[in-house]
Amino acid sequence: MARRWGHGRNDCVAPALLNHDVNCKNYMEWNARTQLTTWKPTPVDAASIPDGPIIDYAGKHWNGLIRDYYARRAELTLELALNDDAARRAFNATEMERRRARHAYNWTTATGEYPTTPVGDAVEVSVVMREKYKGWFASCGGGGGGSDVDAEAEAKAEANGAPAAATSSVA
Repeated sequence: MARRWGHGRNDCVAPALLNHDVNCKNYMEWNARTQLTTWKPTPVDAASIPDGPIIDYAGKHWNGLIRDYYARRAELTLELALNDDAARRAFNATEMERRRARHAYNWTTATGEYPTTPVGDAVEVSVVMREKYKGWFASCGGGGGGSDVDAEAEAKAEANGAPAAATSSVA
C-alpha cells in the first residue's frame, strides 16, 4: 500500500487507514515499533527476545527511542548488575534477558506519541552536547576539544527549549 511522506504527523500513514479502527492503528504502530527495535515480535511472557542476529538491526537515534527504549534498557542492565554485585552474586544474564524481553514487549505494545517538531535549535544543542561529552570524541581527531562553548551559547540553547538532558544528563 503506497504511503505519502511529508512533515505532518499523518503524512506517513496510508490514506486508507486514517479513519480506520483503533485495532488496525495499534497494529501498525506495534509493527513500526518492532521494526525499529527488536525486529522480531516479543511475546508478553518471553524469557528473552527471540533469537537471531538482527536484534537492534534497525535501531535509530530518533525522537524518544534513546530515552524511552535504549537508555531505559541500559538502566535495567545497570540496576541488575548493581543489585547482583551488592548481593555478591554473579551477573544474572538469564534475568537480564527476561527484563530486556519484558521491556521490549512493553515498549513495542505502547501507543504513546512523540512530538514531530524539533525542540530548540539543533546546532546550538549539538554544540552544548559536543562540549559536554568532548572526552568521548577523542578518537575523532585530537583530544575531544575543538572549541569552547561559552555560557551565552548554552543559555541560548536552553532558552530555545533545549531539553534539560542537553545540559545535565543522558539525552
